[in-house]
This record gives sequence, C-alpha cells and structure tokens, in this order.
Amino acid sequence: MRSFLLHATLLVSAAAVADAQYSSDFEALTASGAGTLLTGQDGYYIPAGTTSVDFTAHSYAGNAYAVAANPTGGAQFIAGNGPAGGAFARAQRDLTYGTGVWTIAYDVHASFVGTLPTADNIGSVSIQPFPGSQSFIALAQWVDINTATNWNANYIWFDIGGAQLTESVADPAFQNLSVGHWYRWETDFDLTTNLIVEVRLKDLTTGTTATNQPVARYLEGGAAGSGPPTGFRFFGGGGVAGNVLAFDNIRIGPALTTIGARYCSPAVTNSSGQPASIAAAGSDVAATNSFSLVATELPNNSFGFFLTSQTQGFVANPGGSQGNLCLGGSIGRYVGAGQIQNSGAAGAFQLALNLTQTPTPNGLVAITQGQTWNFQSWFRDTSMGAATSNFTDAVRVLFQ
Repeated sequence: MRSFLLHATLLVSAAAVADAQYSSDFEALTASGAGTLLTGQDGYYIPAGTTSVDFTAHSYAGNAYAVAANPTGGAQFIAGNGPAGGAFARAQRDLTYGTGVWTIAYDVHASFVGTLPTADNIGSVSIQPFPGSQSFIALAQWVDINTATNWNANYIWFDIGGAQLTESVADPAFQNLSVGHWYRWETDFDLTTNLIVEVRLKDLTTGTTATNQPVARYLEGGAAGSGPPTGFRFFGGGGVAGNVLAFDNIRIGPALTTIGARYCSPAVTNSSGQPASIAAAGSDVAATNSFSLVATELPNNSFGFFLTSQTQGFVANPGGSQGNLCLGGSIGRYVGAGQIQNSGAAGAFQLALNLTQTPTPNGLVAITQGQTWNFQSWFRDTSMGAATSNFTDAVRVLFQ
C-alpha cells in the first residue's frame, strides 16, 4: 500500500489540471489588477456577429473594479464591463453537453463604477446558442437604476409552448441582492425533458442557500424541445457604461443527483477543516454511459484522482495517509490522460467516467448491467504543515 501511494504522489505532482465537463477557478489564467484580455485564454472567444469588448481576467489584489475578495479564497476572477454605445462585454466558450440533468454553477459579484443613473442589464450567463438551442439566460438586473445598490437574480426562460419569458424567481431571496457581495448562483436543467429543474442562490458570506423549483419553466422550445447547445456565454454591461459583473469558480456538468449509497462516512477531516465527500452523478444505467464522480470539501488547490473496485474494504492510514481506504480487492486508479484533477479554489473536482473503459490492475474493462462498483477519491493534503494524503468517503453503485 505504501508503494501505491508513493507512486500516486509522483503521478499527481507531474500532472496538469484537467477539466471534467468544464470547471475553472480562473487561477491558471494570465491576469492582472488592471485586467488582461480573456479572449484566447482557456478557449474563450468573442462571439461572431456581435458588437463586443473583451472580458478581462483580474487579480483580486489591486483590481480595477474594486471587486471584493471571494470568501471562498482564490487570487483571480474574470469580469465584464460594457462601455455603452451599443457595445457589451462578451466571452463565449464551446462545450459538449450530454443528456439528462445538468448544472451550471458560478460565483457572481455585481457592482457599478459609472455615473448614475445606470441602465439594465448588469449582465448574464447563458447557454448558447441563444436563440437556437436548449438554452436560457440567468439575468442580473438592477432593482433601481437610480441607485444601483441592489440587484435581482432573474431569468429569461420559456413556457410549455415555447414562449419566451423574462421573470423573477418566485422566492424573495433571489431579489434585492447586495452589490459588492459574492453569491453562488446555480441552475439545474434537464436536456432530456427540456425543463428548468431547480435554481439555487447561496450567500457566500453567510452560507445561507435559497432553493426554488420553478413550475413549468423550460429551456428554449418549451415541451417540444430544441437543438442541442454547443457552449455558454458570459455577458456584461447595460445601456450605460459602468455595469460590472464579475465571476469565479464556474462548473458545468451533470447535476449532483444522488446515485448509489455512500459508506465509510464521514471521512477523516482534512486540512480544509471538513471531511471530504464523494458523490455519483448522472445515470446508473450502464448502457447510457453518462456517469460522473464529484469530490467536495477538499483542501484548495489539491491534486487527486478517483479509485474504483468491485470490492469494499477498510484500511486505516494506508502508506502513511491520514485517511482511510474503503476499497479492497483489485483497485483501479483513474490516472490516465486528463483524469488527474485539481480542487482549485472551490475545493472540489469532478470527472466524467467512460463506463466502457474502467481501470483495473489488469487493464480496462466495461461496466455492465447488474454489476456493483465502489468509488473513492485520494488526494494530497497537509497535516501540521507536513505533506501527507487523505481520502473522501466512498460510494457504492449498482448499475442497471
């Protein structure tokens, strides 16, 4: 077991950060206080056929918009500030989506740096193309353009017949939000039924989360659906210069629906002050091959990877780790190209699995109906300033 962990450490130290569906804390971008163009970095571009200026990547330290430090940590963020005159800040990125329920989640901070009165909109995040696909817009709008002190987290979505609606969420917790303050805004949407499933807003200072399930609100096309989306877009600026919308810690991927049964919980507390957790997301139907693992409550900027076995087990402190290995038998490691992950400033990482290529000590195998597999994550950690490792708890999944 010690040789296993030593080998794992070598692999992790040499690995690059890898995306799942897509996640970024923007820490790997070239950034500056004044702002560095986002276009050309990490696949972002200005969409064709628009009158746009660039989003910019900033350091929190000395940033030009006086954006407050994110309570979750991190050193960098991105922001859009439309200059008015018919131009807006835009940054788009291509993405291949799957089926079923997906989540788009990001930290957002609104502010105004111009001369009052301002004008709507502050900015938005949208699934693209809009119009033209299973899309919607999460829209930040001012409560009062004469003061620009509070804003609402609204939506452009659709009714069952496909009529476009601009609406507030039926929960006051999504209105009268403070400028200069960070929130985490999450939307679950079903690419199979075309429904908006759930929306959430978390105050990152207080930790309070508001949750709402919209009634009969759909992606573009309503119940009839539309074409598959191909990307997403950040947008900033209104009819007056100075509307600034900043973003950090974005994740787009299968929703964290409950699949399987967790065991070996809670894990041993790590240097974040919390025990790390694992969740399975997507579908437990093997033939669908839409399945992801998510590790949360990890130390920031920690490398790690997922493990799997058809056998449960328990080994305390294997190889000097401060955690517990909850797998036995033949243990496979997701350490192939793009599979080693980094938790970033969000303290989490995610990996979409190919169920036809599941690692074992004897090579790759396909998971089939009726098989039970167990999953866990190993990650680098520290204890009293010394380098060590740790584990999440584990999850057992019976595939259909």
